[in-house]
Amino acid sequence: MRLIVLTPNVDLTNIFYLKHIIGRLDFTDSGSVIPQLTVPKVRNLQIPVPPLNIQQRLAAEIEQLETEITKAQTVIDNATERKNEILTKYL
Repeated sequence: MRLIVLTPNVDLTNIFYLKHIIGRLDFTDSGSVIPQLTVPKVRNLQIPVPPLNIQQRLAAEIEQLETEITKAQTVIDNATERKNEILTKYL
């Protein structure tokens, strides 16, 4: 087993931003059932790295949206239970 390690320059990149950018990369075209990263494949990747202040702003917006998504998912998850409580109470 081989391990590919990416070491970001933390003076130039926001780790949260980088995590989300890398998470959007498509590694599924490796030609096998189990995708594998190879050094030549990773070496050719180009990751957009805007100025740090823009990365930080994007990361903050993503974090805020993720918080809203989590709250909305909680409402959705509890909706069936609440519906059943109302039906039980009135029917």
